[in-house]
Amino acid sequence: MIIICSKISIIVPVYKVEQFLPQCIDSILAQSFADFELILVDDGSPDNCPAICDEYAARDSRISVTHQKNGGLSSARNAGIAKASGEYLCFIDSDDLLSPEYCKMLLEAAVSTEAKIASCRIVRFSKHHDIPSHEYPEFDEATVMCYTDFLRKQMNREIEIGVCNKLFHRSVFETIHFMPGKLHEDIIFAGDLLSLLDCTVAYLDVPLYFYRQREDSIINRQANSVKCSPDRVYAGNYLWECAKKSHFPYLEDCFFYVLQYPWSFVDPIYVHIDFAKNRAFLQLMQVVIRTNRQMCRNLSQFSGIQRKRMLLFARSKILYGFDAYARLFRVYVYHILKLDAYADGHGI
Repeated sequence: MIIICSKISIIVPVYKVEQFLPQCIDSILAQSFADFELILVDDGSPDNCPAICDEYAARDSRISVTHQKNGGLSSARNAGIAKASGEYLCFIDSDDLLSPEYCKMLLEAAVSTEAKIASCRIVRFSKHHDIPSHEYPEFDEATVMCYTDFLRKQMNREIEIGVCNKLFHRSVFETIHFMPGKLHEDIIFAGDLLSLLDCTVAYLDVPLYFYRQREDSIINRQANSVKCSPDRVYAGNYLWECAKKSHFPYLEDCFFYVLQYPWSFVDPIYVHIDFAKNRAFLQLMQVVIRTNRQMCRNLSQFSGIQRKRMLLFARSKILYGFDAYARLFRVYVYHILKLDAYADGHGI
C-alpha cells in the first residue's frame, strides 16, 4: 500500500458546456482520492455555466470559481495554475469524464516512481455505454520513461499528446505555461516540456480519462470542413524548433508528426477551391517545407511521390495547383474507364 499525502489541484476551464458540465464535475467529486481542490475557471461563458460553477462551489468547500473575460483555453489554464495550491496539477476538459480512480492511480504512479508527469490511457466516447465499467487494480505498475521517449510515443500516436490525461508536479510550471491565443496549444506545451531535461514520465496503460466526442467541438468542426487552422502548422513548427534546440533524438519522427496532419488538407483545399479561407494556412505550410527542404527529401515515412509533391508545393503553390488538377482530371478519366487511379499513388 502506497501512502499518499500530496494534494492535487484539478483545473477545469469552462466555456459553453452547460449541457455537460454537471456530469464532468460530478465525476471529479466522485474521486476515491478526496484530497484535492477543484478550480473552475469560467472563461467568460455566455450560457448558464457561470451559475452552475457557483452552485457547485456553494455545496463543496473544495471547489473555487474564477470568473474572467474570454481569453481562450490557454488563458483559462494559466489562471488556474496561478491559483493552484496543490503539489500536483491536472487539467480536465469541461465536457469530459474521469474514472473514480483517476487521481488516486496517477498520483500513486507519480509518487512511487518520483516522476514529474504521470499519464494514462484515454477512451473516446459519445454515449455513456462506451465508457468502460470494469474495476481497476488497487495499484497498477507504471512504465517509467524519459520525456523524449514519451514524446516519441505521443507523436507516433501510441499515447495521446494532450494534457488532459496527465498529472504534473507543480515544479513543471515554474518555467512553463500555456501559450495564449493559439489553437493546438497542447502541441506547443509538449515542445516546451523538452526544456525539462530531467523530466521522467510514469505511464499507466489503463483507461482512466474519458474524452467526449462532440460534433460541435473545435477539432470536429475543423475536420468536417476543408479548412485547417494555421495554428496547427504554427504549433507543429514550434514543436519542431524546440526538438532541434533540445537535440531531440527522433527528429524524423517529429517532422513527420509536424507535417502529416496539415499536409492531408492541401489536396482537398485545391479540389474544393477553398483558397480564401485557407490562405494563411497554405502560406505557412509553404514556409515550413521550404525552410526544411532537406528533411522533406529524407523523410522516409512519406513515399517518394509525396515528398516530390511537397517540394513542388514549396517551390510554387501555382505549379502545385497544375499538378493537383492534372491528377484530379486523371481520376475522372480512370473512373470512366473503370480503372484504379490510386493504385500507383498518383490519385488525389
